Amino acid sequence: MNNNGKTLMVEGLNKRIGDFELKDISFELKPGVVTGLIGVNGCGKTTLMRTLMGSYIKDSGKLSYVDDKGNENEVSDIKKELGFILESFPFSKNYSAENIGKLYGIYYDDFDYKKYIDLLKEYKVPLGKANVLMSTGERIRIEIAFALSHKANIYVMDEPVGNLDVVFRDKFYKIIREIVSDEVSSVLISSHIIGELEDVIDEVIWMNDGNIFFNGSIEELRDSYRILEVDKEDVVMIPSDMVVGSRVREYSSEVLIKVDDENELKNISESIREKIRFAELKEIIYFVEKTKENKEV
Repeated sequence: MNNNGKTLMVEGLNKRIGDFELKDISFELKPGVVTGLIGVNGCGKTTLMRTLMGSYIKDSGKLSYVDDKGNENEVSDIKKELGFILESFPFSKNYSAENIGKLYGIYYDDFDYKKYIDLLKEYKVPLGKANVLMSTGERIRIEIAFALSHKANIYVMDEPVGNLDVVFRDKFYKIIREIVSDEVSSVLISSHIIGELEDVIDEVIWMNDGNIFFNGSIEELRDSYRILEVDKEDVVMIPSDMVVGSRVREYSSEVLIKVDDENELKNISESIREKIRFAELKEIIYFVEKTKENKEV
């Protein structure tokens, strides 16, 4: 690991806004790692990101950096160490792209205006046009160019890809991997496009109702679940204590099962085991969240 890499430790973070509350949130953002922040709408993803950015003042908890030697330093304000790409445009919409760089870049000691302009040209963003007249996708490209034009320890990305065209989305995912390739910076990204997110992230923070439901590697999460594609009448042959959720159709069904130990699969008949496959992240989220929703009704 590069000696300049620092891990952001988030410990016991709490934040109440109206009736909603982030409750005792703890996790790490590691250098060289892309972390996906997932969960249904209203689970607390944006509240968490805005609290990390300082847009919301935390009620309690601690943020600290730990270097590769184990030295810890508490952080009171990390805004200048963040690169951010947000679904809600953070800059004045009356300014042109080039003026955004001039006016907001001064807040960062190492902001590279030339690099910013070069990136805008590469991303085909009109330089002198007021961004209020631009598309949402063009405004996202401005944010990407701005974030990449100063050195950040952590890049916070809240739903950045939904308004990008398919071709540029591919480019953007490559940019994300390039950001962490030096093993100095880390990325925290949320997205509703789960199928694409799965291919770029290394770790997962899965939130539910202001709590963390799962925090670990994407491999660990995927290894814990399987999908069975079976005939409708075969669903009853699957041990009920393994079933997380199911989608029963007229001729065939999909069943998500939780697997804590590979030996548990022996509890399923051999003819059914032949139909097991690893679940995709979007399938895991769908069945788990659907089951929670049904239990709450």
